[in-house]
Amino acid sequence: MTRTTFLLKHAVLSIMMIIGVFVVGTADLNAQSKDEEMNRILAYMQRAMRFNQAAPQEKVYLHFDNTGYFKGETIRFKAYVKRMDSDQPSNISTVLYVELVNPIGDVCERRTLKVEKGMADGDILLDSIVGGSGFYEVRAFTRYMSNWGTPAAFSRVFPIFNKPKTEGNYSNAVIDKVSFRHRLPNTRVDENGKVAESTTDMAMNSVKFYPEGGDLVNGLKSRVAFSVTSKDGKHVATKGNLLNAQKQKIGTVETDESGRGVFEVVPKSASEALFVQLPDEKGKMKEYQLPDAQQEGCVLTLDMMDDTEITASIHATAGMQGRLLGYVLMHNGSILECDTMTAQPSMVKRFDKLSLPGGVSQFTLFSSEGRILAERLFFLMPFASESDSIYVTTALRSLSPCCKVELDLQAAPNSSISFSAMDAATMTNGKEGNMKTWMLLSSEVSGYIDSPDYYFEADDVAHRRAADLLMMTQGWRRYDWQLMSGQKVLEKVEPNEDGLYIFGTLKSKSKKRDVGNVDLSMTLFNREGQSMSGKAKTDSLGRYSFKLPDCSGDWALQIKSEKEGEAQNYVITVDRHFSPAMRLLSPYETEMIPVGECNFFKKTEEEPEEFVSITKKVHVLPTVKVKTRRILGDLHVNWYDEDWAFSKASVYYDCDTYADEIADRGEEQPTFDTWLKSKNSLIDGVCDPLPTHQIYILPTEIGKADENAGKVKYLAREADANGSSPEHYKETLMSTSGEKPVFAYDNGLSYDRRPIVWIVNNMFCTITDYKGTRLTFTKTNNDTGIIERPDFLNEAKSVYFTENLNVLNDYIQSTDLMGVNPVIAFVYTHPLFYFKTKGLRKSHFYGYNMPTKFEMEDYSILPPTEDFRRTLYWDANVKTDKDGKAKVEFWNNSSAKEFFISAEGMTADGKLLISE
Repeated sequence: MTRTTFLLKHAVLSIMMIIGVFVVGTADLNAQSKDEEMNRILAYMQRAMRFNQAAPQEKVYLHFDNTGYFKGETIRFKAYVKRMDSDQPSNISTVLYVELVNPIGDVCERRTLKVEKGMADGDILLDSIVGGSGFYEVRAFTRYMSNWGTPAAFSRVFPIFNKPKTEGNYSNAVIDKVSFRHRLPNTRVDENGKVAESTTDMAMNSVKFYPEGGDLVNGLKSRVAFSVTSKDGKHVATKGNLLNAQKQKIGTVETDESGRGVFEVVPKSASEALFVQLPDEKGKMKEYQLPDAQQEGCVLTLDMMDDTEITASIHATAGMQGRLLGYVLMHNGSILECDTMTAQPSMVKRFDKLSLPGGVSQFTLFSSEGRILAERLFFLMPFASESDSIYVTTALRSLSPCCKVELDLQAAPNSSISFSAMDAATMTNGKEGNMKTWMLLSSEVSGYIDSPDYYFEADDVAHRRAADLLMMTQGWRRYDWQLMSGQKVLEKVEPNEDGLYIFGTLKSKSKKRDVGNVDLSMTLFNREGQSMSGKAKTDSLGRYSFKLPDCSGDWALQIKSEKEGEAQNYVITVDRHFSPAMRLLSPYETEMIPVGECNFFKKTEEEPEEFVSITKKVHVLPTVKVKTRRILGDLHVNWYDEDWAFSKASVYYDCDTYADEIADRGEEQPTFDTWLKSKNSLIDGVCDPLPTHQIYILPTEIGKADENAGKVKYLAREADANGSSPEHYKETLMSTSGEKPVFAYDNGLSYDRRPIVWIVNNMFCTITDYKGTRLTFTKTNNDTGIIERPDFLNEAKSVYFTENLNVLNDYIQSTDLMGVNPVIAFVYTHPLFYFKTKGLRKSHFYGYNMPTKFEMEDYSILPPTEDFRRTLYWDANVKTDKDGKAKVEFWNNSSAKEFFISAEGMTADGKLLISE
């Protein structure tokens, strides 16, 4: 009998036993309260069972082609999606979203992938991202998964390096450090949902306490796990003391190299607090108070150290004794065992380890009111099996430049495998974890686990103790008992997507206008001339839905509302914003991982060069490169060309996306400046109304400049204008010089307390928050008239910020301006004004993204050439035959002598496969 079959039968038997207890027991019960307690407990259990049947969770894992990337390369990945109630490939969602998140915490790229048989593959071209090198996060989720928040999404952080100055030279792979000249905002949130600003430091070490089971209870001995981290989030190994309310030492405490520790304590009363005393980074002792203890309750202790048995010891206070309690043991949301017990001073429950599945499980003890009395996650290392492995072999003895490599794969029959081979010499980052460590461990805990492979190395006491501390300090409740038992509901239920949809709600600007039974017509068209259209009616609440055929790429979207043939002035919202909040990254995620030993081809001893026959040498032809220069010329020609700003910017905002999001909520568009302040914490200043203290070119100075060949122009403050009005100067200037004036402001928006130079559609526009007394300049590229910044967000297409002052002279040449270290903002507006049409909503829709083909030269046809591929080969869809065999063939690059391989996959019934 398989483990899975046994567990299913065991779960069914447990349920039947409880029902039997209910039927027989209630007949003998004399107290009505006992009947009610039993009924309530059974009802909670039954709701939890039904919940997991009706709303099983999904998990996704991404396998990547490399462990780090350079700008200009492509991130390639294969997604594996499983439904956890059956442990099978998911048939719940057929749409997967993959996002690339920059170091600031903004999504800079998004991919929409079609999931088939629980799998999908895609890629992200790193030429298309704005900003410098740094640690970027790739995360993946289905819309349905977003019901369980940020922790439910897959997440992995990669170093992305600047493009090598010399092609193929990867030796100087360095992540830029953020300097005072390149400060970036931070939009990530911590575990409490609060924005963690990059400028905020903790005053001292952080100490957190985790009583086993959840609460301390007066008079009962409890184990308390605790973690200590430094102000920059690093683990702290330390020793200290346990103090009573009188600050007397009653014990000692200690953390290991993971910053975690555990101690025992017996709280006495609510008035007698307990403390832990630890040294800070300077050695000074600090005191940290333990959580307040409950007056009544239960305490749970799990003993995981035995080889074959888990012992759950439960202790109850006098006020709890005699009450009927319930417990459930769950794995992946499925109840493996459940029962009732009458509370006594001491109770013991034992579970057979061999009958439980590997990975993370959850024990919950609850009252007849549904209140959790104690809850605990625990981890069991899964059994190793040859059937879970992918074996890779080859007859090739050594690698030569551009040679053909043939590999044989052996795994479970009829499986799908993603395979990558990486040049060991150009690997810039190591790898931690795999599909097994993510699916069975990392996806079940809160926060980042450094070295997750450690918990799968061995099942000895040391590894069990480390896993136990991990469960007690980072145990996230993926399966929320209160939600599953019907005691709380989701604020908003995101649907499972079985295809592409556009749906939302019609809102009326007048309370008297009915939003029901309104005719909606939708039209989509793309640049290839394709179009789609459809019609729908709103329901009584104004809701509508369109299901689309499979399509890819970017589509213009128009939705029109009509009633009885006449256009109606409704607000048409679209429900499509469900990305989980950005999480705060661990400092260990933003560090380079040492590259381990090569796991496949290893370089052998080479013969001395003079003994190598000329017939054995491979002559590699150098590639010919043609360098091009960017010629600015007349920037009017490329009025809306964003390439230059894109290449220099460190911060980028897609205004169309944000304007759409606001319109989708049925809200009014904010002013452009107000929105910028809300989006970026480093932007400050007057934004509404627009700045009014203008600085003008003084005509007296223009006159002097004209006498000197007209090459120098001066900007002076309004205060220097000798009492005359700015309008007078503007008028005189225009009539005297025949040129348009340059405008600047001594107020308005600033960036990190510095002035902003605004470039609109590649033309110099203005300067805000300029505090200097004089501004000289010799030239601007704006001689066609006044360029205006957008008033409202939806008038802007995109905005880029850069602190690279080398670009400034292309737009305004001024030594005074360079001296105040301004920030340059490139703003691009729509070519045509967006006139509002009654009853019409204009927007965009993004279909599926199709992965590009992995490309390499065929050296059986071409002579060997310089080939700098770092990923030697990637195939997202290697299929094993009925005997479990598959073959992989590719061409080496021009220099690799050894390489790493990474192969992961899934069987048709959802079994995980990895190459060790």
